[in-house]
Amino acid sequence: MTRQVLNRGTVANDGTGDTLRTTALKIEQNFAEIYNKLGDGSSLMPLIEFDSSGMIFDGATANAHKTTLRVTNPTGTRTVTIPDHTGIITMDTNTQTLTNKTLTSPVLTTPQINDTSANNQYVFAVSELTADRIVTLPLLTGNDEITFNGHTQTLSNKTLQSPQINSPKIGSGILDSAQNELIHFRDSASAVNHVTIANASSNLPAIVQAEGQSNASLSLRSTGTGAVKLDGKVALKTHAITSTGGSTNSSYVVTKFTSGTNGTHTLTSGTNGLQGEIHYLVNTGTAQQTINESNSNLATYANIVMPSNTSCSLIWMGDKWVVVSNVGCTLNT
Repeated sequence: MTRQVLNRGTVANDGTGDTLRTTALKIEQNFAEIYNKLGDGSSLMPLIEFDSSGMIFDGATANAHKTTLRVTNPTGTRTVTIPDHTGIITMDTNTQTLTNKTLTSPVLTTPQINDTSANNQYVFAVSELTADRIVTLPLLTGNDEITFNGHTQTLSNKTLQSPQINSPKIGSGILDSAQNELIHFRDSASAVNHVTIANASSNLPAIVQAEGQSNASLSLRSTGTGAVKLDGKVALKTHAITSTGGSTNSSYVVTKFTSGTNGTHTLTSGTNGLQGEIHYLVNTGTAQQTINESNSNLATYANIVMPSNTSCSLIWMGDKWVVVSNVGCTLNT
């Protein structure tokens, strides 16, 4: 209804204005419009009021608790648009559930994500940065998982550039760039022996060594009728005896005698029960050297007499040395 204006006439009591009845009717209709708009027709806004700072809403029980709606002092003209939707206004510190919200460039402090039952959370924490850091997610072609350094996971199709790997657990082998088998590993139950590969500084050899038990052997084995090929020089570990009396050392492949005085020496046994151990005796000195057996550990002979520049090859058969070649030596029974 349009507001009804009271006609007061041109001057007082000139008889041109509204009658008292007409005036009372207009006043009544105007108040009825206000009470209908701002109340229930008979009561004027029983739970809403205004003061100098804003709009005040009473709770369900009048005057028990109140909610005041006010604005801060604006520094310019502001427009607040309420969306075309039914819902609850979101407050900055109130615990609320937001649905169908798109956040553009949000700044998050310790965000939390509920698990499926919403009784535990993934809490994301960060370290103190010295500058902004950008974390770029890959362009995925399907569903995937984020990898964490302390969690047991299986990685597929990963290329590692200059990785530092400490005590890796490798499955059956290592493949080359064409996915062909390069190295195959075969494990043994309750293994105690293993291979150590060591590099070295200039002029020192790299080492491939069997380790584990105190007397672990290193085995190089071919397949079927194949052979172990050494495509390069072979240098045998050599023990030199410079005195006129001593013992050979089966830890060395070659025992070299260098004395210029005749001497007598003892032949040390090989490893008990280990067949095929090879030992070379070489006399590069200017005097004769005699090598006696020890506890009958030289098959057929009692001693080997080696003049200057002679050699003798032995092979250990588990309990005795057997002479397999002789260059200039005398074999005495």
